[in-house]
Amino acid sequence: MPKAAAFAALILAFGLSGRAMADDECWAPMTDWQPRQAVETLAQKQGWAVRRITVHEGCYRVFGHDQSGRDIRITLNPVTLEILNDHERGDHEADGHGENKHRHD
Repeated sequence: MPKAAAFAALILAFGLSGRAMADDECWAPMTDWQPRQAVETLAQKQGWAVRRITVHEGCYRVFGHDQSGRDIRITLNPVTLEILNDHERGDHEADGHGENKHRHD
C-alpha cells in the first residue's frame, strides 16, 4: 500500500507541475508588464477596434472587432504582448446558429 500511495503522489505531482508550467506564461510581476497604452497601440497596429481591455488569469484580454467586423477576444502576454490565442466569431455566430471559429496561434 505505501508504494501505491507514493506512486499516486508522484503522478499527482507531475500532473500539477505540467498545469503550472502551462499557466506560467502570464504570471509575471506587474512591475514587468507593458502599460495598457502599449496594448492599445498594438491593437491599433493590428487593425482591431477595442471595446475593452481586461486582465484575466494574469494575461491581458482584448475584446473588440477585427477589420472585418468580427468579434474578437485576444489573449496577450502582459510582458511581451505576444498573442497567446485569439478567438474570432462572426456576427452570424452570436445567435448560436453559426460555427464557432477558433484559431490558436
